[in-house]
Amino acid sequence: MGKLPQSYPPLGSVQPYETEKLVLSNGLSVLLMEDHEVGAVSGTLLAQGGWRMEPEGRPGLSAIAATVQRSGGTLAHPKAKLDARLEDLAAGVEAAAGTNTSSVSFSCLSEDLDEVLSLFGEVTLAPALPQNELALQKALAIDTLARRKDDPGGLAPVELRRRIYGLQSPASVLPTKASIGAISRAEIASFLSRSFRPDGATLGIVGDFDRARIEELLESTLGQAAWPRPDTPLEAMVEVPPPPPREARLVLIDRPGLTQAYVAAGEAGTTLQDADTPALNLLGEVLNGFGGTLFDQLRTREGLAYTVYARFSPEYAFEGIFQAGGQTQSARLAEFITSLRRVIGEAASAPPDNKLLGDAKQAQASSFVFSQASSGSQLGTQLALTQLGLPKDLDFQLREAEQRLTGRDVFDAAARRLHPEEQTVVVVADAGAVRESLRTLGMPIEEISSADLWEDL
Repeated sequence: MGKLPQSYPPLGSVQPYETEKLVLSNGLSVLLMEDHEVGAVSGTLLAQGGWRMEPEGRPGLSAIAATVQRSGGTLAHPKAKLDARLEDLAAGVEAAAGTNTSSVSFSCLSEDLDEVLSLFGEVTLAPALPQNELALQKALAIDTLARRKDDPGGLAPVELRRRIYGLQSPASVLPTKASIGAISRAEIASFLSRSFRPDGATLGIVGDFDRARIEELLESTLGQAAWPRPDTPLEAMVEVPPPPPREARLVLIDRPGLTQAYVAAGEAGTTLQDADTPALNLLGEVLNGFGGTLFDQLRTREGLAYTVYARFSPEYAFEGIFQAGGQTQSARLAEFITSLRRVIGEAASAPPDNKLLGDAKQAQASSFVFSQASSGSQLGTQLALTQLGLPKDLDFQLREAEQRLTGRDVFDAAARRLHPEEQTVVVVADAGAVRESLRTLGMPIEEISSADLWEDL
């Protein structure tokens, strides 16, 4: 076996694929990206939706609506018939819901585009929403809710988010057995009608298609005749209020019998377009990358962590979250939290050294090259940004801004945005094994049984 290479050529830069914008007769915006090398076509329709369109008291409605929109078949192609035909064509049509959008997507071979685009249009505009399918999906969702506390490692990040935004914030609401059980077919139909409007949606299509033919197909499938533009204005989305003031506190979720402890600590972060976001992205890499400061200090040098992480997650319409945490031995939990807060505090008290900063820039650049290497990935990013009303090249702008930053720039952003001594800390552990050591941290402690967690929502 020959020697492994000791160095590698630098990655090339990412060249943005060109998109063409169309507007159909009903006002639907369409982004087209031709790529004749793939022999296939895919597309996604993003509509104003997601949980920010859910009415009060109905958390989970958007997800159930998306599931039944696809799984229930259409008026012309009931579930079994739709599934069988798509399988025959080796094609797919799916629906989903997120924070700000609901979506329907398709993928197929180029030769099957006419038929699959027609089926895609049916799922979007004429889903059957059968009562038996709704009952099945509600039962499955309720079963999932019953098991959501099975993984102790997943509890701390969810509860941290609720504490950062405030327990009554729309960003903190969780679906419950009652909210899912109360969802009716009429509510789903109303939600989809309010969400899927041509004047509030953007369609992106990428792949091997004929430019003239695709415009004709789209107009017949999704234009004014098939999908009339309503006369009423778009519905306002749920506003997320600013988070409450930071508060140094520790929430201890008691899980008897655990020998390990799970930690999540954090505070409110930034929006995508905040001036500090590029610097914080780099700082996240400095802290979190392989060989980054958290890994180096807490795992390698101090042996405190099985896993350790930190990340900034900016949002579009409201402040995102900075979160750090990991998994440690119960006996060393207080040490872990102390060291975690110390390392985060150091990032806000001195610039990163040149090597750490250079490594972080290289890691971010490499990740960007791989994530945006294909036409499909670039269209997906451009589509999401366009639907949200952001510059379609915002991701390129952020990466370029990151490469221009100095250590001082990163430090200044950290000093403005990181306050480890004022952050909320959520711990999942056997309270009897860790309670006394946690008291040495000098933070107010609120203790909750994991059995009672989220039961009073």
